[in-house]
Amino acid sequence: MTSALALSLILAAPAPSVGIVWEKKFDKAMEQAREADKPVMVDFWAEWCGWCHRLDRTTYVDPVVAAKAENFVTVKVNTEGGRREIEVDRALEAARRVSAWEEAIEEDPADAAALFALGEHLFEQDCYEESHDLLARAASHDRKRPTQERRRTRFLLAILQHVQRQFAEAEVMIKEALSIDPQAPDQPQLLYILGRTYVQWGRYAEGVATMQVIVREHPQSPMAQKARETLFLLEQK
Repeated sequence: MTSALALSLILAAPAPSVGIVWEKKFDKAMEQAREADKPVMVDFWAEWCGWCHRLDRTTYVDPVVAAKAENFVTVKVNTEGGRREIEVDRALEAARRVSAWEEAIEEDPADAAALFALGEHLFEQDCYEESHDLLARAASHDRKRPTQERRRTRFLLAILQHVQRQFAEAEVMIKEALSIDPQAPDQPQLLYILGRTYVQWGRYAEGVATMQVIVREHPQSPMAQKARETLFLLEQK
């Protein structure tokens, strides 16, 4: 599992020429952290902050501190900067949530709610392999969880499996989701994913039949038009 976005929050000044090497863009630092599986040290600073400049001249040029900082992805954020820098508050809140989910899973590896929440979060952060593992664990323990959460877990798993061309596994997940609550509003979307899975799998007849169900039973759904377009393309084959 990727480590939580552990944020060490320190007031600091603009990056010095020696010592710690600071990333200037928060989004880029988050991407680097995910790729390197490292925690993040966020260095908040402001031009008016005297201690920021002092830290910049002393602590951050210390070779020992700089060496230890190599274990982190280090990024500076101007607290009086642009909108994207100020939006770091959202990342801080996300980090707190991630930490809470990881603590819950550590206490109870079968905590379906935490497994789902962290798995969904990692899916949204494009950490697909880790997301898949967490969601698969959630699906095996979520019998008592809310219906929509159980459907969402299997929907996300099916997408991940579809992309990996694990069509048999994706079919199982979608059919499980469809059976949990057949009257749910996202039923057409799940059916469309199932139909696309059949098509990519080479099972065209089942793909066509599934698209026809969408058009027939959910004609007002946005998925109905997509199903019609898919059926048209399949007829051209």
